[in-house]
Formats: sequence, structure tokens, C-alpha cells
Amino acid sequence: MIPRRPVRSLYCNLRHDRAIEERKRDRRRRGTPAAAAIPATGSGALTERKTLCVGIDVSSRHLDLACCDGWGVPVGRTHSFPNSPAGIEALCDALVASGQKPGSDLQIIAGLESTSDFHRPAAKALSAETRVSIEVHVLNPRKVKWFRHLELKDTKTDRVDAELIARFVAKIRPQPQAVVSEGCVQLQDATRTRRRCMEERSRLKNRLHRLLRSY
Repeated sequence: MIPRRPVRSLYCNLRHDRAIEERKRDRRRRGTPAAAAIPATGSGALTERKTLCVGIDVSSRHLDLACCDGWGVPVGRTHSFPNSPAGIEALCDALVASGQKPGSDLQIIAGLESTSDFHRPAAKALSAETRVSIEVHVLNPRKVKWFRHLELKDTKTDRVDAELIARFVAKIRPQPQAVVSEGCVQLQDATRTRRRCMEERSRLKNRLHRLLRSY
């Protein structure tokens, strides 16, 4: 005759097995091993994450800057700089100061939307920075808009947009872009201007035809 195990022992083993399964499920949901605890945000977190993702919202007058780490956790406060040579220089100095802190070997990845030609001075200055290495990405605004829809964000301000761009850079990690010469940039501008003029001409012609048919 097979001896019976006490009911209490079976119940304890069942609870133990269930606790193990729940811990395994939580690890899979987080996507990180149990030993990899996420450190708190702050100045000490930068030296551990090794990546500083920078989002810059560009307008004709201001450059709003927000930072997060490689996991998309915000770091520091959002800052605003004038979109002028002095403001762009101050923005570069702020990023250089972050990359040159003692004990911080940061990889700085900056992203800014393509906004007419207002983004070009800042992108050019960041790419030409020699004090620290900054990986610069000029982003398609439609991709950032789709990312906003994925995050279900409705609020749209300059600072919120800068934070959104920083998270986009952290989570999507855009591919490095080829260096475009100044001649190619001018050719792109001329092509876009020609296309806009042709679209405007077609619109005015259609409007004129409607007016002539009405009389």
C-alpha cells in the first residue's frame, strides 16, 4: 500500500510551485532577468545606462531639448534655447557638459524633426561637434506622428514633443544616415519648391476653370 502524503504538505508544495511560476511570468513580462534591477533616475543613473537619448523640438524661434536614457526613462528637466547661433551654441555646450561628467562614458544620440529649414543649423552644429561624439538623426515627422499614436498621446506642446522625440530615439533607434553634401541639399530644396509651385499652379487653374464654367 502506497503511503499517503499529508494534505498540508501537498498544499505547501502547490503554493511554492505557483509562486515560482508567477515569478517566471513576471520576468518574461518585464523582458529583463531578475538580477537586472532598473536603477532610479537621476545623475547617478546616467553613468549606468551609458546612453543619453536627446529629443529636440524645432520651431522658428525655439529649440526645446529633453533627455532620456536608453530605456526611455526621462533624465533631468526639459530646457529651451533660442533658435539662433547663440542658442545653438548653448545647446551644444549643455550636451557636451553631460558627456564630459566625471565617470560618465555616454553615447549621445540626438534626434530632431525635419521642419522646413529651421532644423538645419542645429543639426549641422551637433554633427560638427568635436568635444564629444554626438550621433545626429533628422527624423521624418510622419514617423514621429505614428509613434505618438502608438503611445496614445494627445497633448501636443513643444516640451511634450521634445520628450516624445527622445523616447522615439531610445525605443526605435533610427539607422545612421548617409552624409549629404551641400549641393544635394540645395537640389532637394529646388525640387521641392518646383513641386509645390506646380501643385499651386494646378490648384489655381482648376479654380479658374470652375469660375469660367459658372458664368
